[in-house]
Amino acid sequence: MAPDAADALAVREKVMKLLNAACSGNIALFKNLAKQLDDGKGLAGTVADVKDANKRGALIFAAREGQTAFCEFLVEELKLDVNTKDEEGETPVLHAARQGHTATVQYLIEQGADPATPSASGATALHHAAGMGHVEVVKFLLSKGVDVDSQSGAGTPLIWAAGLAQEDAVKVLLEHHANVNAQTEEDICPLVSACSKHLIISALPL
Repeated sequence: MAPDAADALAVREKVMKLLNAACSGNIALFKNLAKQLDDGKGLAGTVADVKDANKRGALIFAAREGQTAFCEFLVEELKLDVNTKDEEGETPVLHAARQGHTATVQYLIEQGADPATPSASGATALHHAAGMGHVEVVKFLLSKGVDVDSQSGAGTPLIWAAGLAQEDAVKVLLEHHANVNAQTEEDICPLVSACSKHLIISALPL
């Protein structure tokens, strides 16, 4: 292997180890690996620049794994952008919401994360939380004023929840006056979304 190729491979391996340290919440290991990658930008600058092939950095990985204390380190000590986006336009709070990490979602929003920021497909943290049935996250996001009827390429959070048989999430959304007649661009409404998957959602009005 040519020296340049070997050097590039070594850097990639260190990057993956650093991002894995973010996933596991190992701050000591993370700092050590970041120092090895530092080319003069300092710890904060180096960490801000390190991303995987999908432009996901340490904060997104930590949020996705519910590593709230590690998120605190990145946001408060290293001053990373709490609204950073990956290649799909997804933010740390969206990743945390999709995985059901309520405490991490709460922390990120307290630090200025915008839960209404849509991804490239138009989906917000509420869409993903509803679709995955993470009721506590859904309740928290709604308590922060997130639009219950926000539209994505695949419809509203209610359409997502209904189509994936997340009945408890459907109930919470309806309690917050979600529009049962909302439709996607293909004219699919929540009830049709549920029926198309052969699902029965008793909370939905016929």
